[in-house]
Amino acid sequence: MPLCTDTYMAKMTRAHNDSNVLCLGGKGIGELEALDILDAWLDTEYEAGRHSISLELIGEAEEHLSQPITPQQEELFHDFNR
Repeated sequence: MPLCTDTYMAKMTRAHNDSNVLCLGGKGIGELEALDILDAWLDTEYEAGRHSISLELIGEAEEHLSQPITPQQEELFHDFNR
């Protein structure tokens, strides 16, 4: 979840990352600016194309990392941390 401090960042996080959560700083952004950022974020569509490659890689990593650790991996981890 990226912190968006302007409309450009809001557009890019939607267009390139297909973000579904918008984070705004409470002290660094005024009310009208926050509304402009929100409008830009809501009005921007995901571009897909070359950007989908990165999202697919992230999805593969998430899937791999959600697998249970084997006893051999556990042993390697403990050996590494000694």
